[in-house]
Amino acid sequence: MGSLIFLMACSGEDTRENTASVVSGVVERLKALVAGVQEGTAQGRENTEGASGARTLTRAEAIHDAVSFEVLEVSTNEGETQVVIAAGTEAEQPIHIADVLAEGNVILLDADGFATPLRSGDDTIVIAANARTRVTFVFAGEVTNARTLRLWGRETPVPTE
Repeated sequence: MGSLIFLMACSGEDTRENTASVVSGVVERLKALVAGVQEGTAQGRENTEGASGARTLTRAEAIHDAVSFEVLEVSTNEGETQVVIAAGTEAEQPIHIADVLAEGNVILLDADGFATPLRSGDDTIVIAANARTRVTFVFAGEVTNARTLRLWGRETPVPTE
């Protein structure tokens, strides 16, 4: 409230500059708040077991410690590229990988290093204990020279014909 009274006492250019400063501070605090909520949610999910005894993973390091990935096939059709992977674990309990569709988690790279955006897929990967599962990701555009699938920051080669 004090900031509002202060702004009302300003005039002209001072009002604009002071308003910008106040709004900037509010935006910074809101961004920090949202980041804290997201981080806390991720930590909370990883530190609990599901009803099935499943372990939920969201952080790259934890995912790569518990899960192995292999690209099985890549196909193009009608303006999109489908990539089928195998995700496997040797863990004694089921693994749930959450927030799969979050920006930057799954990226298809072509031979020239260009990234293709993920169009669709499941936001959670469920892997049974001591097993592998097939997962299909759909990317925008027909990528005929796909070379690498980046999964949570680590690159997995795409089989070439």
